[in-house]
Amino acid sequence: MFNTNLKSRLLPSKTLFKAAFLLLVILLLIFLFILPLKLPYSFSVPGKVLAAKEWLVIKSRNGILQTLLKNNITGINRSYSVMEFERGDNAIFYINPRITVGSIITKYDTIGSILSDS
Repeated sequence: MFNTNLKSRLLPSKTLFKAAFLLLVILLLIFLFILPLKLPYSFSVPGKVLAAKEWLVIKSRNGILQTLLKNNITGINRSYSVMEFERGDNAIFYINPRITVGSIITKYDTIGSILSDS
């Protein structure tokens, strides 16, 4: 009635290895979710601090005076002006002496003055 010639079938070793590995991964994931872990995530990177707005006064070699008001937050130039003084024109740009390095400048402050004969 019973076939006694059947040998008990063993699983191949590859299948046993895969099952053990899968069980280990599942146990590790459960272990990680149950335990509260704190992983340090501090790092340092080089950076550059810019002012929100920047006013540039540039004098070119040929006597042209350019001003540029740049918004560093949006990257948009708010105003740009060019003043050209003809040869022989006497023009002087005075910077307000009350403005020093580290001074806070507010809206409508006088930064400097241009004096010209023409």
